Amino acid sequence: MTSNTLSEQKRVPQTMQALHLPPGPYNKEHMPMSSSSLIYRVDAPVPIPSARQYLIKVQAATVLAGEVQAQLLRASSSSNSSNGSINLHGHIPGREFSGKIISTPQQDYAKSTGPAYKVNDQVFGLLDTEQNGNGAAADYVLATENELAWKPQNVSAAEAATIPLPALTAWQGLFSYATLDPDDGPCNRPADGPLRVLVTNAAGSEVGRQAMRLLQSRALFPDHKSHVMGGGDEKEKPVWICATGARDDHGYLCGELGADAVTSGTDIAAAFRENGWDPVDIVFDCIAAGGASLRQVHSPVVVKDHGHVITPYRCPSAHPEKPAEREEKAEIRTRNLTSKVINVKPDVKQLAKIAELVEKGVLKPAGFLQVEDLLHGREALIQAEQISGSQGQVVLRVDPAMD
Repeated sequence: MTSNTLSEQKRVPQTMQALHLPPGPYNKEHMPMSSSSLIYRVDAPVPIPSARQYLIKVQAATVLAGEVQAQLLRASSSSNSSNGSINLHGHIPGREFSGKIISTPQQDYAKSTGPAYKVNDQVFGLLDTEQNGNGAAADYVLATENELAWKPQNVSAAEAATIPLPALTAWQGLFSYATLDPDDGPCNRPADGPLRVLVTNAAGSEVGRQAMRLLQSRALFPDHKSHVMGGGDEKEKPVWICATGARDDHGYLCGELGADAVTSGTDIAAAFRENGWDPVDIVFDCIAAGGASLRQVHSPVVVKDHGHVITPYRCPSAHPEKPAEREEKAEIRTRNLTSKVINVKPDVKQLAKIAELVEKGVLKPAGFLQVEDLLHGREALIQAEQISGSQGQVVLRVDPAMD
């Protein structure tokens, strides 16, 4: 197969290595629920781009241990099969990646400027696998312009592949779901003082860490100045951040991530009462455990009326009709709280801003990288799943020449 590009012809093989889920059909009651179902093969067909897609040579891809289960559950919920079976046609996981442009969209050939990204450009991105199908745990992947940005120059390919999902989740949580304004920081400050935010499990969640880094950005949340006697200006901090985490993490939360207050107590409402902390405007819940913990962060002691409780993931309730669950929903309605799970989507402008913040040192790649060759991806994901559950992640080295 030969790719069409604006600048040159590059020969692309017809088959590639890939980590994938074997084609179904799978019965809805007996689906693979772990990474152990993945297999590695070297004869997967190289994808053929549509008129609006880039073909990208993958250098590194990040895969979450729970991706296989999540994809199957999504397919199951949307399946119209009368016998209850679903078929994913050999799904390839891996929403986050970094790589090199091999061919550009045909629809951009008529543009005077050509495509946004040219052949050999280094990019990173987040795939919308619900819309476009396969992920990046393979030699080649397809992506639209909306799923891409130029790779930050100050990080490696492996590091770049860990950034898009948690950074976009944090960005969209704050600026879409919690309705803050990334272009006008002063507008984000309530009339009664600094913006107040609670981030739960910040040290144990990559999304939580990126959210706290965004809140520390003076480009997004500039210091306020108020006139004081004597003609000088005194800066007022624009954001007050409370973080929860293990006692051993308190130094990291305050020193590295800039928390103003920390608690290791399991009863968050009690911690707010005991410390005399006023309720916050936003709860960024990265515990995502549901049950009592979820009810606590909806407490009026913890979050203000008309506040926001947002989370990257929420366990489904085992007993949705229990009185406690009904009371929680009633309180959300009565107090006009926003309580939502972030359904993160690719966004070219947001990815570009995130890349800029990475190059400025505001946002950072994952601090600990478990990098494995694609050949050993299945075993690495099984291990990550055993240690960290469905949120365990592995960076897969797809290109042996990767930095």
